[in-house]
Amino acid sequence: MMKRKLLPLALMLVWISGVAAEASVTKTATPNSLSRISGKAISMHRVSGTDYPRGSSMSAALVGVSWSATSYPQSIGEFAELCMKRQGAQEDCHPITPGSSGFTQVFNNSLLGYASYIMIKHGQTGGPARSLPAGSNSVTFHLSY
Repeated sequence: MMKRKLLPLALMLVWISGVAAEASVTKTATPNSLSRISGKAISMHRVSGTDYPRGSSMSAALVGVSWSATSYPQSIGEFAELCMKRQGAQEDCHPITPGSSGFTQVFNNSLLGYASYIMIKHGQTGGPARSLPAGSNSVTFHLSY
């Protein structure tokens, strides 16, 4: 009789331990000014060990990225990219619209290590010698662990 009660309990515990948990971590940074000489401005966003929820693994898988990109109102021909730099790999960049927000799963299943981060890169084809950003960039890492 006791064995019949323990088996469902054991199966339930195995099922619960196999269910993945999810968390979101948002990072905000103001990119530098955009100069005509360099033509680029970057904000870097990374998840550190203290950002993970208690009891989670620091090797959580990325299951989505939300972003909000600023713009440079004085710039001419402004463009932007959402890029991920993975540990030991080249940057993976995708065009986004300056001054926009969005969500992507293009970086899914990436493990976030100490050398992994997401950047929002801004560029321009013309404009004043120095353009200032209208605000900040933010990136939300949607994690599964």
